[in-house]
Amino acid sequence: MNKFLCFGLAILFLSPTLTSAQSDVNIRSQCFDRLKEQALQIEDFRLARAELEAIDYATLDNRLSRYYQGHSSFGIDVDQPIFDLRVFSFGRQTGYVHPPYSPFPVGAKSEQWKMAAKEFILAEEFIRNPEGERQFLGCGFFRIGARDLKSVTADTYLYDGPVSSVMSTQGDHKFWYNFNTSFNYEDAPQANWYRLFVYPKATQNSYFSRYEVLDSFPGNQLDDLSILTEAGITARRAEGGDFTELDPVETGSAFALNAYYQAIADRYPNFADRLALRGVLEYKNLQKILASPNSSAVNYVWDTLLDTKDITRYAAAQIAGKDIESDPIFDQVLNDPKAVNQSILDLALVPASDSGVVDVSAVTVTDQVRESKPLALQDNRGTFVMVVVLLLLLFVLLASLLFFARRHK
Repeated sequence: MNKFLCFGLAILFLSPTLTSAQSDVNIRSQCFDRLKEQALQIEDFRLARAELEAIDYATLDNRLSRYYQGHSSFGIDVDQPIFDLRVFSFGRQTGYVHPPYSPFPVGAKSEQWKMAAKEFILAEEFIRNPEGERQFLGCGFFRIGARDLKSVTADTYLYDGPVSSVMSTQGDHKFWYNFNTSFNYEDAPQANWYRLFVYPKATQNSYFSRYEVLDSFPGNQLDDLSILTEAGITARRAEGGDFTELDPVETGSAFALNAYYQAIADRYPNFADRLALRGVLEYKNLQKILASPNSSAVNYVWDTLLDTKDITRYAAAQIAGKDIESDPIFDQVLNDPKAVNQSILDLALVPASDSGVVDVSAVTVTDQVRESKPLALQDNRGTFVMVVVLLLLLFVLLASLLFFARRHK
């Protein structure tokens, strides 16, 4: 009797957990079904159709990798490795092991995949809330396109080109397709990246959901993704029309994802505390720079954390032991990346104008900035010299008055 009672109580207490786990599996399974349905229609994924069509979710669930922890998630950087990704790849072999090299936490402190990916990648993405609970965000399908796939490696991957992005809401799911070209250390095109994401409405929660904020990502909203199908492409070309929906969207901000980050901060204030560009520059501090017309301050952030091509080249060259000219700005940031936050707080920023718009044309790295001292030191040096000159003038004036006073007596 006692055994049956204990068994019954165990079932009673475990049933909510079992129900929640089953619900999560159902959401992930539905996400994959919608992903597969859409991906099979997209012309960019044509070479994957035969293998993709043969995969069901039960098979995929058994083939997905362990959970890889990271500081970054497709446009979102945070200061802790709270994003988890499970992946399964198929097709031809590439040389790419995620993440690519970065001197910042988004690369240096994110967990590296155990093996190089193949050209087609299925993925599930999660986030861990402050209680440590893993919450499902969405699923994705990626293609790596290159003439020599094995030459596409994390060691040669330096930066991404402009992202073309389209989004569509269909029923209880949001779809996001994006495309960009990555470049190597010689600034030559390395590979093309095609990505399709699905975010279910059922993933909504109080901490963070991509479903809620996707519409704020720079891109075009479409009724569907038919322009990506073979029929859609053929019809558009027959009409002689351009695919303007796939052009990268100009945001008018030095930080292209500012509106996206702001939407996240407005909707999820607790998660917003984690937002940090490259895993180090807190978004609230980046906002202070973007809201100021002080172009030299924007230059400082642009040159180190917004456009990281040069500083990554510099750090990689140092690791390789190459003989390079020392750069005080880069050294300052690389020696203590999180100190950038304090450097920004120390800047004497001019209050934002009524429009709050930063002149993006002013965001250029000039030779003057490149050869100067770190900005925090550079701005203070002029003030220091001025104070010394004023003190010397005051000293000369007082000495002269004393001299004439004594002579008069």
